[in-house]
Amino acid sequence: MDQCFANETNHRLIQQLCPTYQFQINICTFQVNNVKLFNLSLEKLENMIQLRISDVNATNKMYLCTIDGTSYHEIKTEQSLQVNFQGFIDHLVTILDSCKKNELHISLVQNSSHFVLQFYEKRSLKNLIHLFLRVQEASPQVIMHHMNVTLTNLKDEVASVTSQNNFLQNELHKRDFHIQEFQSEIVGLKNKIAENENMILHRNTEEIKRLNQEIKNVETNKEFEENRLKTLVKTYEVKVDQLTRDNFAINEKLMLESKKYETLKHELDDMKKKLNAISADNNRLKNNLNISDGKEKQQRKRIDDINQQMVEYEEKMRLANKEKVIILNWFINSLQHNTQSLNDDE
Repeated sequence: MDQCFANETNHRLIQQLCPTYQFQINICTFQVNNVKLFNLSLEKLENMIQLRISDVNATNKMYLCTIDGTSYHEIKTEQSLQVNFQGFIDHLVTILDSCKKNELHISLVQNSSHFVLQFYEKRSLKNLIHLFLRVQEASPQVIMHHMNVTLTNLKDEVASVTSQNNFLQNELHKRDFHIQEFQSEIVGLKNKIAENENMILHRNTEEIKRLNQEIKNVETNKEFEENRLKTLVKTYEVKVDQLTRDNFAINEKLMLESKKYETLKHELDDMKKKLNAISADNNRLKNNLNISDGKEKQQRKRIDDINQQMVEYEEKMRLANKEKVIILNWFINSLQHNTQSLNDDE
């Protein structure tokens, strides 16, 4: 059965159940324990499986365990297994996965006539063996076949790596070419950026100079305008003070004139009362004129005196009204003159 997995015809039909993986295996030979690295793989061909382990450092050391339905029946009876052949294969794959995780461990024990591969679980009192399989040393033909297969795989891997390397070299050449192009573009862009920076710097410098000159002009105009406004404010303050004083004097004069007007008004009222009284006396005298001729001259004289007084009072009222009109016209002209002066200053 071992030769079936070393046949070129069956090579394409072999199924990898567990790809080749390196395990640390305890080697127990005649009271000597040692730990070595082995490559272990599990393959399937039709209704057979083969567990193959090979020394990593010594390629001529290879151990095989080929199991079919008949041999599995012996293993099942010997180890009291409870699964069929397919279930055994699944459990063997699971055991190998547990060994990869260091949950289970592997040992290769040499007896007098054969080797036994044990899958065990470390315990404090005693290791628990989950499964053991008898293995045999591979024949030179089988070892040579697998070495040739390995060599062929290595050649394929080398060819693949070489092809990939060539592809990567081409990609590197393309990348270097693109890098050179990008570097040329970067140099051109740097030159353009430098030109733009110089142009922007020159333009900004000219703009800053222009703005500084405008600021100086504005400050000069501002200072001139402030001085002009201060002078104008002082002039307005002087004029306002003068107008305030004039207004105060005019108000005082108006008050005096008002008082004088009130006095004249009272006098006029008194004169009117006296005139009315005189008119009443005059009427009474006229009535009595016919009665007393002797008194006519006296009465006429008295009437002339009264008329003279009335003329004097009327003359005083006319003068008072005229003086009042003159004062009002002067006050109005003064206000108009001051208003015109303020407008001219503005």
